[in-house]
Amino acid sequence: MKKLIGIWTLVLAFSTVTGCIGTPSAPTRFYMLDAMGGTAGGPPTAVTAESALIAVAPVQVPEYLNRPQMVTRLDRSEYRLDEFSRWMEPLADNLTRVIVESLATLLQADGMTVVPIERFIPADHTVEVRALRMHGKRGGEVAAVFIWTLLGRDDKLLSTKRAMYRQRAGDNTYAGLAEAHTRIVEALSRDIAEDIRRIAGR
Repeated sequence: MKKLIGIWTLVLAFSTVTGCIGTPSAPTRFYMLDAMGGTAGGPPTAVTAESALIAVAPVQVPEYLNRPQMVTRLDRSEYRLDEFSRWMEPLADNLTRVIVESLATLLQADGMTVVPIERFIPADHTVEVRALRMHGKRGGEVAAVFIWTLLGRDDKLLSTKRAMYRQRAGDNTYAGLAEAHTRIVEALSRDIAEDIRRIAGR
């Protein structure tokens, strides 16, 4: 009897292992924020003596967003990391690049050139952006809070603003969630561009 039980135990164990091996895992999907369209992708704008150079510092994100997995909010105090839905690049890098490209589109007609910050290139204005939070629910609302600071030459403080943005995801997918994030960054870029125009008198 003991021998029979042992045989059945081996059979069940083998079935479990082969079942695990034969079950394919879910494919990992990757997402990115997208810059707003416009003329910034066309021929490069010549920098003249009248041009204003705007430098954008690397965007800072809180540690809970500093990870490849997309973060969704389940309720007031519970969050979820999805191992199979990930950002294609670090979110801070993606935010920085998209804001640079979007500001370039928005400010090109105002005679301003927007670049990522460079140590040896003096800028007329420097933009520093910090994300305080940025998350939402699939099929629900995405909320984000940003602080941005505008600095002049010699790091003179010109403006500091805090703003909250809300967008509703178009559907119950992570793609819809990423698209809502993109719309938020577009709205943020428009507000920063307007602040730069006000400060620069353009």
